[in-house]
Amino acid sequence: MFAQKYERINSTTATLTALSMLIFWILFSLSILHIQNNFLIIVPITFLIIAVLTIENWHQKKIHKLEEAFTDISSEYEENIQEQESTWKWGCYYNPNDLRIFVPKRFASMGWTINIGRPIGKVLYFGTIALVFVVIIFLAYGGTKDYEIELEGPEMMIDATMYDISIEKEQINTVSIINQLPNGIRTNGYGGVNKSFGHFTFDKYGNCMLYVYNNVNQYVVIDLKGSNPNYIIINDKTMEETETLYQAINSWLSE
Repeated sequence: MFAQKYERINSTTATLTALSMLIFWILFSLSILHIQNNFLIIVPITFLIIAVLTIENWHQKKIHKLEEAFTDISSEYEENIQEQESTWKWGCYYNPNDLRIFVPKRFASMGWTINIGRPIGKVLYFGTIALVFVVIIFLAYGGTKDYEIELEGPEMMIDATMYDISIEKEQINTVSIINQLPNGIRTNGYGGVNKSFGHFTFDKYGNCMLYVYNNVNQYVVIDLKGSNPNYIIINDKTMEETETLYQAINSWLSE
């Protein structure tokens, strides 16, 4: 009976973890495919962290209750159980006296965890958490930082978080202005509520570098020589400013 219930808890934990991963990848894929309103990319990351910690905590409590229910706990056994429970913190193994960095998880077929009782284990564990926060900060920063477009000498420079680009006058075929983007997907870039930038692929245009404010339905399309990218598509905070930008680029090209 004990073994059956123990295995049932492990199986349930494995199923919940797999389901959480499935939901995470569905949400993450949707955030990548959609061009606009994708600041919610934070949602799948937050969901996965909360889900894994919750499942791990639930598993530990269920196993502990099962051990208490099926064992005549003597004072010696009680001390042993407390000692065992104290070696697990925040869903990770904690034992400074164990030289291992990676140890098997408490339930079968669920991979490995980190021994955060060791210095290297602490670095890996808290480093991973720090990395997640860096990603979140990057997303927040990318959503608030304005694009900077400079027309200086023979070069046009566009400054955007991690997706800067610089082109020469001689690389430009034509410059046009449109009021609607064709269907497209983001292949490597940022898609937020207010802004979208990075590598995108659009019907008719192919590979593009995009730097747009999502609530402005006017775009300057720069047709480039070559295919990496084929086009640069930009706009400004308002339609009036976008029109001014379009005129400025044409004036720069004619210099």
